[in-house]
Amino acid sequence: MDKKKLLTWMTLGASVLALAIFRKMMKNPGDEYDRGKERPYRPAP
Repeated sequence: MDKKKLLTWMTLGASVLALAIFRKMMKNPGDEYDRGKERPYRPAP
C-alpha cells in the first residue's frame, strides 16, 4: 500500500470520527437515524 492511499484513509477515518463526535455533541437524533442504515448506531427516540 502506498503512502498516498494510507494518508487518504487516515484523513477519511479522522474526519468521519470527528463528524460522529460532532453529531453526538449536537444531539441531532435525525442524523443518527439516517446514519443507522449504513451502520447500526442508536435508534432515534
